[in-house]
Amino acid sequence: MFEHLFKSERALARHRDAPLAEERARYIQHCIERGSTPLTVELKCRELLWAARLIQEEHRFSFNKERLQAVAVRRSAGQRGDPSRIQERFENIVRPWLRYLGWWEPPIVPDPWREEREAYCIWMSSDRGFCDSTISNWDRCARRFLIWCNNTGHSLRDLEASDFDSYIAHLAAGGCSRRSIRNVVKALRSFVRFAGGRGWCRKHLAEGIEGPRVYSDESLPMGPPWPDVERMIRSVDTDRPRGVRGRAILMLLAIYGLRAGEVRQLRLEDVDWERDLLYVRRVKRRKVQPYPLIAPVGAAIARYLREIRPPSKRRELFLGLNSPHGPVSQGAIHHIVAAELKRVGARTTRFGPHSLRHACAGRLVSEGLSLKEIGDHLGHRGVSATRVYAKVQPCSSPGSCCVRSGRAAMKLLELVNTYVDFKRSLGMRFATQPRVFRRFCRVLGDIDARDVTPQAVRAFLGGDKALTNTWFLNYRLLRGLFSFAISRGLVGRSPLPELTPSPLPAFRPHIYSTSELSALLRATSVLKSCRNPLQPFAFRVLLLTLYSTGMRVGEALRLSLRDADLHDRLFTVRDTKFFKPRLVPLGPRLTAELVAFRKRRCTFPTPHLEGSTFFASSTGEALPYQHVITLFQRVCSAAGLRRDEGSSYPPRLHDLRHTAAVHRIIAWYRDGADVQRLLPQLVTYLGHKDLRGTQHYLSMTPELMELAGLRFENYAEVEGRHA
Repeated sequence: MFEHLFKSERALARHRDAPLAEERARYIQHCIERGSTPLTVELKCRELLWAARLIQEEHRFSFNKERLQAVAVRRSAGQRGDPSRIQERFENIVRPWLRYLGWWEPPIVPDPWREEREAYCIWMSSDRGFCDSTISNWDRCARRFLIWCNNTGHSLRDLEASDFDSYIAHLAAGGCSRRSIRNVVKALRSFVRFAGGRGWCRKHLAEGIEGPRVYSDESLPMGPPWPDVERMIRSVDTDRPRGVRGRAILMLLAIYGLRAGEVRQLRLEDVDWERDLLYVRRVKRRKVQPYPLIAPVGAAIARYLREIRPPSKRRELFLGLNSPHGPVSQGAIHHIVAAELKRVGARTTRFGPHSLRHACAGRLVSEGLSLKEIGDHLGHRGVSATRVYAKVQPCSSPGSCCVRSGRAAMKLLELVNTYVDFKRSLGMRFATQPRVFRRFCRVLGDIDARDVTPQAVRAFLGGDKALTNTWFLNYRLLRGLFSFAISRGLVGRSPLPELTPSPLPAFRPHIYSTSELSALLRATSVLKSCRNPLQPFAFRVLLLTLYSTGMRVGEALRLSLRDADLHDRLFTVRDTKFFKPRLVPLGPRLTAELVAFRKRRCTFPTPHLEGSTFFASSTGEALPYQHVITLFQRVCSAAGLRRDEGSSYPPRLHDLRHTAAVHRIIAWYRDGADVQRLLPQLVTYLGHKDLRGTQHYLSMTPELMELAGLRFENYAEVEGRHA
């Protein structure tokens, strides 16, 4: 072997006559067969020569991490250069050699629950039929939880629901997002149910594991705009091997919407050049799906195979560029996509390969394809999975627990603080609810949570007074508090009334007419103030914004200068209800008003940084919500607006959002548009979870009923002619 590597007799003798020559030669031959370059082979020969001499001196043929580090220190002694880099290079080369010879002792990681986890994995595979990726992820979650239990002194047999609360708080403190915590909770429930069935822990313990609420489609579309994707693919540097391989991978991810794992699993035989077909092994559906191989993608793959792919016996389509040439890794695909998206300055919040799958779905939506067609292209089983990518939302028992002996009593205030901390650790804002709980503690006093009586709760809720919406709100909050306490054994039963009264009649908002809206805008002149000369104009623009966009009052007050892209006529609404940020297009007339207000705002000494509040007070701070409501009441009084007959509430500022929804439906009816098809767009525009939330805003007005009746008459007349 060494005769083929070294031409100098002196170098040949040095390597051939050194200790462990046969072991070194066999390993070098192994590296050459795996595709190592001549430069890499030369470096390995040099470092292995040092290793053989040092190992021969120690007379040891069994190494672990500590022993190898000690040998690496001796290797770097007296050498020029950075000792740490010399030691790192020596360890990285010698460690695979020791593994190849069987002289490496891998570190023994204690795993007291290894047999239980293996049984759990077998159960997930055989009984539940989970795919390998789900089994691996859920087993990893169970393993991390068990490691945390060992580190904190918890026993699986003695676990309680509060221990899971502590673990979730530990994850939240470590930076886990609400969605990640939700996934961990789902995996832990499965493991704890399995463990309870095997007698490893208490039964029904899984019912007390609570996770954060994650709303559907709560984030903005995560994919970059399709023009940015096209610009990225066109500008890939194909003069370098990495660029040729990267362009083929990017086109597969963006055009076909493949997952990164599906790109990794592509094999040479999956490309049928004769029939121009591409066969994709779907990771989740466990089936092969054929695609037509379009010409640009086929040309990119052909160039990679012809010019770049190293010769190898492996059948994977994409291989690493460095020896040994194994399949391209998931991290390498992520690096390729992230680097190219950042290079072209793509407008996206996610830079991984999955963002290109979202971009592909967004492009198909813009081209008018149905959700079923988009789902077939992406390889989904049903339409519900496709909604996550398309960002469209069409319409659409735990056992009782007693107080366990030996548990110390908990004060009511302590219970409330524990419950609030738990909810916030799940990622919930929980900003206004603590006020109700603090008032509840003040009314009942500093008592034990077990001593709360139904009579005290009934008195707090309102006693024999008339029912209000506040009664039902407080009831729901207390029901969540005591459900939490019961599941954790802090109280034995709920003191809330078992029978709740019938709900109140639906609240009827005030739908403003166009004349009332004009009166409101004219009445803003009564807000003239020497301290804040901009106040009348600012409040007028705020009313126009609320009516034109249908935004919530809090959303408009939280807008910053950065969120108002008046050039592209777009608002970016952040930190909203249901954690659903969204983009709100603006009309030309509203944009003109906003531009004029922004110019006039600059004439006053208010902050002009991007993070400054758009509707700012004279001090530059955000307008307080209650102050805005007070100003609106003054404007209503000046405009002569009064409550309707039979209504117990005066016209509200929030009713502008109801008015915007109703007027939009009326405009669609007048234009002869298909209202049923356009309703999902209104759902997205208003920032609701689903159509049920939007229906709350669609109050029936006489005008709306008349237009709907005319539409039905036209429909009945057409159907009658076809009968």
